[in-house]
Amino acid sequence: MIDILTPLIQSPKLQEHFSKLKEYIKVEKQRTGNIFEYSIHIDKSLAEPDNYYMPGMLLQPLVENAILHGLVPKTNGEGKLEISMKLLSGNLLECVIKDNGPGIKEPAIRTHQPVAVNNVKERLYLYSKHLGKEIFFNIKSIDAGEKLISGTEATIHIPCFVLTSINNEQMAKLN
Repeated sequence: MIDILTPLIQSPKLQEHFSKLKEYIKVEKQRTGNIFEYSIHIDKSLAEPDNYYMPGMLLQPLVENAILHGLVPKTNGEGKLEISMKLLSGNLLECVIKDNGPGIKEPAIRTHQPVAVNNVKERLYLYSKHLGKEIFFNIKSIDAGEKLISGTEATIHIPCFVLTSINNEQMAKLN
């Protein structure tokens, strides 16, 4: 049993993910000369993000791609990055990362896979295999008429875990 719990316990809490993402975005915003605005919306279903754990390095590479490939190419200084997270039934965490950059042309979605996207796919595959559950991951170009007009949207549905039911005494017994 400890073999299954150990990677989860070593995984960052959602609150740590949120904090690290905010800091990363602030650094990128300053580095790029404040060419974009951002918003992070955490749904009320995640009212206690310190109670949830998920594997690391899934969201940051997608945010990095949105900034580098979506927002930096914009020359009008009106870039927008939106990140939203909510808890779906079955403790599935939905993370959506949108930018209002040029979007991805249809052939490129099928043929060109940036290193960061491939790394995320590999992590999700391994995590899915370890859990024996499917994980949803999709990247699509946003069509005109959407809230951000155009751009790219990456969506992940990934199991996250609540370990509050395991207290320190029980954890000591597992070790």
